[in-house]
Amino acid sequence: GTKFAASDIFNESDAIRIEKIKSQTYKDVEAEKQKIESERMKQEAYKQTAEVLQTELKIGMITERDYIVARGQLAVEGLTAQKAAAQAELSITSKKKDSQKEVATLAGQIALIEKQIGTEKIKTDLSLLELAKKRIDAVNAVRIAEEEELKVAQAASEKLYGERWNASADS
Repeated sequence: GTKFAASDIFNESDAIRIEKIKSQTYKDVEAEKQKIESERMKQEAYKQTAEVLQTELKIGMITERDYIVARGQLAVEGLTAQKAAAQAELSITSKKKDSQKEVATLAGQIALIEKQIGTEKIKTDLSLLELAKKRIDAVNAVRIAEEEELKVAQAASEKLYGERWNASADS
């Protein structure tokens, strides 16, 4: 029969191992690419939903408070999808040779997106506080107007009763 040298077996198993690694790496990269595309599609959907919300607010289908909350959630979800896409891209890029510069850039983008997420949450909270202040100011304005109306009514009432009192005293 044919004799195999130990080096032939070693080389063949190495080749098989290398093919398995290549195959798995290809599957990983494809999965990451699909994730990137999926996250980009989500971002587009968030933009469209934001436009719908704005229209609903304009025509009175939702309250200003509901709009602020929904817009804030959408912004955070959109940025979270953007972050996930950047993380997937980072995962692919980090496996490439000589990719330190790209990896650093992507890591910087991810950090920036995380800051933007925090900023959006703060903007939403501030918008809700602003809305609450507007409502309190409106309630106070109504209260002040009612107090003024009451003073005018009391003055008119006193004048009327005063005239009647004086008229009855004269008789």
